[in-house]
Formats: sequence, structure tokens, C-alpha cells
Amino acid sequence: MAKKATILDVAKAAEVSTATVSRVLNNPQSVRKLTRMRVQKAFADTGYSSGALAGVEEAERKECAAAGRNRMLLMLVPDLRNPFYNDVLDGIRASAEYEGYESVLYQVKKSKYTLDQLKKLVDDLNVCGVLPLGKVAAAEDLERLNDYVPVVQCAEFDHISKLPYVSIDDYAAGKTAMKLLIQGGHRRIALSNGPLSFKYAVERERAYRDALNEAGIPVDETLIIHQPEIEFELALANMNRLITAAEHPDAVFAVSDIMAIAAVNTAIRVGLRVPEDVAVIGFDGTYISNLCNPPLTVVKQRGYQLGAYACQMLLDLIQKIPVSNCHILVDVDLVVRGST
Repeated sequence: MAKKATILDVAKAAEVSTATVSRVLNNPQSVRKLTRMRVQKAFADTGYSSGALAGVEEAERKECAAAGRNRMLLMLVPDLRNPFYNDVLDGIRASAEYEGYESVLYQVKKSKYTLDQLKKLVDDLNVCGVLPLGKVAAAEDLERLNDYVPVVQCAEFDHISKLPYVSIDDYAAGKTAMKLLIQGGHRRIALSNGPLSFKYAVERERAYRDALNEAGIPVDETLIIHQPEIEFELALANMNRLITAAEHPDAVFAVSDIMAIAAVNTAIRVGLRVPEDVAVIGFDGTYISNLCNPPLTVVKQRGYQLGAYACQMLLDLIQKIPVSNCHILVDVDLVVRGST
């Protein structure tokens, strides 16, 4: 008869102490998620059997049940038309599903929700955590919502808030885009931007202005576009005004792939060559950047990673697992293609 596996066998297989194995059995919320997963795998690999194992998953399920809530996360998205959110949402869903949680998507239709409106939404959907992907409320209201259910900001975050977030360094990423254009010899660089009520728009424009100033290039305010939303038809109209001007820009820094493609299409429609006459760099690196002709040069965000990290952090907070770093900035990639 094969020898029955012991806690010591599990500890050796998982490369942890027997005390850690005991905590996974009796108080799984006190163990970091990756360690807990390694120990749970060791249970299966060694064939360890104990009635306490049933309590490992049950203890996690009780975290939300104790508050009378479902194992469901609420994703608040400002605009479902923007393809950038696709990868982020996929990352959230995959991470949630792996941990046995469901996710529900809600499109934010107002510029700002009150605390009472957010709490009502949480209660109506009976969720146990919230992931805002845009600016959905005042910082103080989001912080008060966090006292009601855990909140982790994803992609967009309020810099004056102490709430957890997973995002990118928009300023550094903007500088990367501008450096490529300036080093390419471009001097009349237009900025196709979104509304300055968003952190990404403020930081990318700050990078645009600083990069020009540092290169000794005057900032021409007539080359800066602010759109109320990231929308293709509106971007076409705005770019038509710039591209058909007597002195058109020789490059465009667009803060989204959608607005960058609008710049490329407009330039080609009026008989300009891309990138010879007008270089264009986009932002996000979504699938549509490959559909453009020529293919877009982009600052690519790792959207899936943003979503997965934010969801993982939220689940840790829900399960009361200590989180060592609640403010994470994910790297971006510069992908140089045919538009520059």
C-alpha cells in the first residue's frame, strides 16, 4: 500500500514551510495568492487528502457570502466603442474566471456618478468589488465607495486619490512618442487629444508640450485638437481642418489608434503621402492599428496585463490578502511600423 502523503510531503513539493501549508488549510486568506496556488497544486500532486481541503475553497467563497454578495466583479467602462478596452476586459475576465469569480460589464453613461448612485449600482448587481476603467466619480466618492466594497482603478486613475490602481506612465509614454517624431526631423507636430478631464489626456499633452520645449520647438496651439470623446468621425473632421490648412503639420501624435487612423485616412484622401509628407504615431496598439495602410506606428499598451493585474489586486483585497504594492504602472512598448 502506498504511503499516505503528509503535510511535510506537501511542503517539500511546494517548497514552503509546513506552517504555510497549515495556513492554506486553515486560513487561506492570510497566504499570498501565488503561494496558495503552489500549495494547492502540491496537494493534488502528492495526493494529500484531508477534510480540511474542502474548507480551502469554502473559506474563499465565504468572503463574499459573509457580506451577502455574489462572487461577482463590476467593470465600469466609459465607452465600449473604443477597442482599447477589449484587451483590458479580456484580462479582467480571465483573471476573475481563474479564481472562480464572474464579471459584469456596465457602460458608464454619465460623466460623474454620485456615491449614492454607485452604491445603488453595487447593490442592484450584488457585486463584491468594482473596477472603474474611466473617471466615473469624484475622488472622494470613489474612496467612500471603497469603504463599502473594494475598488481598484484600472487604466485611468485619479492621481489625488489614494485608491489602488494599475495603469501606465502616460507622461513617459507620451515622451517616447514625441522623441521618435522629433528625432525623425519633424517640427510641425500636431496633437490629436481627448478631453482634459481624463488623466491620460492631461499627461500625454504635458509630454507633448515638454518634448517640444526641450527640443527648442515653439508650441503652436493651432496644432492641438481636444475632442470630447474618442470618436472616429469627429477625428476625421478635426484632422481635415489641420491637414488641409495652408501649412499642414508634418507629423501627428494621436492619443488613440482611432484618432491616428483618422489622421492617416485624411492625409491620404487629400493626396499627401504617409509617412513622407505626414508621419503619424498612434497610442494603444489595438488590433485596428494593423488594419491601417500603412500600418500604424504605436505606443502599445499591454491591455490584457493591465486588466489581469487590476483584477488580481481586487481579488486579493476582497479576500483580505495583504497587497504590498497598490500602485502599479505597467510598461508600454514602442512598435515602429510604416506610418513614421
